[in-house]
Amino acid sequence: SELSIELQRENFHDFENIRSRERDIFSRWNKFLAILEQKEQELGRLGELSNLLGELEELKEELTQMGKELGRQRIQENCKHLAAVDELLRKLELTENNIRAKKEWLIQLDKKAKQYVKTVSSNIGGNEQLSECLNEREQQLNYLQSELKQHRAALQRAKEFFQFIAHWEEQISWLTDRLSLCQSLSTTRDLSNISQSQRAHKSLEAEMAGQWERTKLLIGDGERLNQPEEVHGRLEILQKKWEELRIANIALLSWIREADRLQQYFQDANETESWIRERMPLAQSEDFGRDIALYAYNGNNKNKNGGNVFVSRGEELALLDNSNKDWWRVLTQTGMEGYLPSNYCELINDENKIRDEINNQGQTQFSQLTEMSEQLITQCNNINSYSHSRVGEEQPERAEEVQAKVQSLEAMHAELLAQARAWIEQAERSQGQQMFEQAASELLDWTQKCSEQINLPCDLFSSSSSSLPSASEEAAEEALRRNSELREQIDGKQFEFGYVEELGQRLIEKGYPKEQVKQKLEELEHARNDLEFQWQKREEDCRRLLELQAFTREADRINSLNRGQLAFLDLSLSQADSVEKVQNLLKGQAEFEAKLSAQEERVLLFVASADRLIRTGHTQSAQIENQKREVICGHQGVIERTQMRRAQLERGLALEGLRRDASELGLWINEKRHQMEQQNEVGGVGGLNWAQTRHQAFMLELPANRAELSRLAKSGAALIRDGVAEREAVANVLEPLEVEWTKLETLARQRGDLLGQEEQKVALLEEINEVNGKIEEIENRLSDKTKGKDLRGVKQLINKNVQTGQEIQLLEERLNEISEKVNKMNEKKHFAVPELIEKVEELVVRFNSLHEPLERMRAELDESMGWHQLAFDVDVELQWIGEKKLIVECPQFGHSLTEVQQLVKRHEQLTAELDCHQPLVTELLNKGGKLANADGINKHSCHQEIDAKCLELSNSWKKLMELSAKRRNLLNRALSREQLLFELSEAENWLSEKNKQLQTREEGAISEGHGGAQTLLAWLKTLQNELGPFHSSL
Repeated sequence: SELSIELQRENFHDFENIRSRERDIFSRWNKFLAILEQKEQELGRLGELSNLLGELEELKEELTQMGKELGRQRIQENCKHLAAVDELLRKLELTENNIRAKKEWLIQLDKKAKQYVKTVSSNIGGNEQLSECLNEREQQLNYLQSELKQHRAALQRAKEFFQFIAHWEEQISWLTDRLSLCQSLSTTRDLSNISQSQRAHKSLEAEMAGQWERTKLLIGDGERLNQPEEVHGRLEILQKKWEELRIANIALLSWIREADRLQQYFQDANETESWIRERMPLAQSEDFGRDIALYAYNGNNKNKNGGNVFVSRGEELALLDNSNKDWWRVLTQTGMEGYLPSNYCELINDENKIRDEINNQGQTQFSQLTEMSEQLITQCNNINSYSHSRVGEEQPERAEEVQAKVQSLEAMHAELLAQARAWIEQAERSQGQQMFEQAASELLDWTQKCSEQINLPCDLFSSSSSSLPSASEEAAEEALRRNSELREQIDGKQFEFGYVEELGQRLIEKGYPKEQVKQKLEELEHARNDLEFQWQKREEDCRRLLELQAFTREADRINSLNRGQLAFLDLSLSQADSVEKVQNLLKGQAEFEAKLSAQEERVLLFVASADRLIRTGHTQSAQIENQKREVICGHQGVIERTQMRRAQLERGLALEGLRRDASELGLWINEKRHQMEQQNEVGGVGGLNWAQTRHQAFMLELPANRAELSRLAKSGAALIRDGVAEREAVANVLEPLEVEWTKLETLARQRGDLLGQEEQKVALLEEINEVNGKIEEIENRLSDKTKGKDLRGVKQLINKNVQTGQEIQLLEERLNEISEKVNKMNEKKHFAVPELIEKVEELVVRFNSLHEPLERMRAELDESMGWHQLAFDVDVELQWIGEKKLIVECPQFGHSLTEVQQLVKRHEQLTAELDCHQPLVTELLNKGGKLANADGINKHSCHQEIDAKCLELSNSWKKLMELSAKRRNLLNRALSREQLLFELSEAENWLSEKNKQLQTREEGAISEGHGGAQTLLAWLKTLQNELGPFHSSL
């Protein structure tokens, strides 16, 4: 473009063609660039396609490998224990992570493929193959994911099964253990440990309730498993074990209840025996008192009856009086009264049977009559309804007979009712007043006895309850129980009171003395109300006494608990010589505080109970107030002592923690010192790397442990400031630790310096070895005697020689750097300086020996380069001469004037080229001569080859020049010949044309006549004028 502009600016001839030619060249060049860019884009897309296909192929291989690995894992699904399943699940987790990574990879490849398809035209190809590969990878990935799901499901089922087996074995073990416990408790039957057995049974029932819930969950898990035979068999065994345990538990419970009853029996027997021992002296006393009326009555009976009565063995008698222990007053079945020795009599359960029958005779007869009448009425109604409904329908012929029978029965029933009423009226008329008076007297006597029974143990309610023995407490409970029994008796007598009142009202209605009956009823009602009042008062006193006794017991228990807690808190801390022991004491303290917190509610309830008793006006309010204060003071003392002990334990924990942490840090320091003292030898590069890694890790540990040492110092200062420990004790712990720490840091710095020097030494030796290897490589390269077989080989050798020179310069720089490093290490007094200096000096000597071979090889290559360059130039000229020889030796000289002229023009161009090429050939010949005799004394090593090449070039050039001159002569002759032939041919053609024109004009003149003749004559004159020059040219 610049040349064209220059030619246009100089107004060179034919510059328009040059401009058009320039535009044509530029358009073709732009088209070429466009095609090149298009090809580059296509190649880039093909490269992208190749990369995508390569990644897909790599993904295929990885997925195939993962599929094989998954297949091996599927083979191992049938594991034999839970640990193997967990291991397979862990491997499966890794495989799933890999699958997810591969899926992400495939998604990225899919995105790249879609982007590639969008940017690439369909004529390039590869889209279908890419789509097929993506579909194959996606199918392969989906298959692996489905296999993973199946494998995970199988492993999960196996895990659930093994977990079921483990839980089942745990349940079976627990059931076997508890079954043996039940059997051992049942077979031991030790009444002395009944309380322990009861606690064990309660604990067992609680455990059974919790374990049964777990068992139900286990059964549900087993039913969900897909291994029915093994699972069902184990579940049946589990159910059988549970049944055995339940049976054993029931047997243990029955034995515990029986043992409890036996223990209660023995306790009651012991209490009875104690009571008998207490009452025996009173029963054996001979003092019967001075009841004169009783003695007179007994004397009169004896005089009247003439002595004792006569009875037979096994006869039942009514006991009238047993106040005398030797003689009992009895009533025989014949109505005789008398006295019998008590040692010949025995009380039976029905001793009150006759008295009750006598008292309730009228009532019983009336009730029997009423029941009989009701039964007869019911039977009559049933018979009457049956006769009217069934008999009339089924047997109408006997209806009249049945009706007559019914009427007779109704008449008999009416007669029976009349007799019953008459009997009752007669009984009431004859015995009504006697029955009323007897029943009222008996009820009054009964109320009197009950009042005496209520007022009998009066000393229980007046004694001081603060010092009541346990027997008094049991007597109060017994009095409350008896009072409850008396309440039942009173409630049972309400019917008799109502009957007597009703009987009295009937007597009044029948005309008996009203005042006497009303007086008796009022007396009975008054006695009844007095009995109810006395019972209520006794009930209230018993309950107050029991509340006071319960309050006193609770106060004693709380005081005893406070004393026990104070004893626990007063335990010595001398054994707390380690953190573990102090922590155990703190755990015990925490449990104790939890119990104390639970006891707080108990104390509050106790105080509330005391306040309630005082507020209700209890007779022992002062004593209750004193006990309340005592309990509150004791509980508050326990709380204060608990706080003091916790503070002591926390201070002791801080001191022991300081000692433990200092001991641990001291052990760590000694261990690290011992390790560094043992690791003096590094042992090569691998050992150096390992030692440096270890030392770096240790240096990272130092700051953390330094912080720990600072923390220990601060903790010690805080302990001294708070008065937990003495300054001397803390100093004895921390000062040796500081000394050891200083030694450790010094040793660590020395170790770090040593490793740094060793690293410098290793690095420098590696550089020296590397330089030695490079020098050896250069020496091998310089020792090669190959000089090249052609110009290209020589140029390559020269380039290698230049590179070798450059490498030697770089090696020289590296040697200088190594020397500087050694000098610096020498200044720092490195331990390996003598060894390194010796190696550097050897390296310098070896390096200096490279310069002479390099120069010699460079000279030889320059000499070889001159020869091969000359040979190449000569060969090029010979080739050019050969090409021109083919032209000048061509036997064709043309067959026409035009061809000959073109050959002549070409030959002239060839002659011009030869003239232009003559200086080059002359220069090559001169150069060859100079190269063969380089310095005029020593000839070139290839001077013969050089002379031969120059001679060959000179001969070829001379021959070419001769052939060129010869062809020039031949072409000149051919040109002359062709020019003559061309002119003759032109003359012949002109004559032929004129001859044809003459004939044509003659024929036309003949046909035209005179005008044609004149025209022909004029033309002939013109032809004569033209023939004159033509003749001269011929």
